[in-house]
Amino acid sequence: MDLFSHQPKAETATLPATEHQTHAVFAELSLPFEEIWQGFTAYTHLWWPQQLRQEPTSHIEISSEYLLEQNEDGESTLLGQTVHYVPGDVVALRFHEETAPDLHAAFPNGLSFTFDIGDATLPSIVEVSTGILAPREISADAELGLAGEPARGLAEHILSAFARFMGKTQAVKVEEL
Repeated sequence: MDLFSHQPKAETATLPATEHQTHAVFAELSLPFEEIWQGFTAYTHLWWPQQLRQEPTSHIEISSEYLLEQNEDGESTLLGQTVHYVPGDVVALRFHEETAPDLHAAFPNGLSFTFDIGDATLPSIVEVSTGILAPREISADAELGLAGEPARGLAEHILSAFARFMGKTQAVKVEEL
């Protein structure tokens, strides 16, 4: 028997699902920017996570035109297109659904890596955001960051691999926006 049946039922407030929260995922690197850029673009094959390769020993390349994977037999697979490739600013990638299904599923609108060049007193910052960010057109109200747990987790995994390669032993930073 409900003694308080005459009382209106209290509405239960539902908290927003964590999958819709937006997070900033970034790494602070205290190295000359030229080294950071070269590590990111010229040495991608040394840091790109093995779980995101079709074969563990394949060579991954980010160029001004594409994201490419080449296996030991020399066969190449186009994983995605490079939409923007601006040193000191942004690398924006759009993944192919057929050849990079996990990346495409997590980032259907693309993935951008933005670079803030530091100086002698401040580290350089590499940040990951969903979507395609245009060079130097990031306005104050731009949608930066990563929404949803799958995208955040995968982006954090990619950026952590890069940061470790660049000698950063601490994990990347994640902040709720």
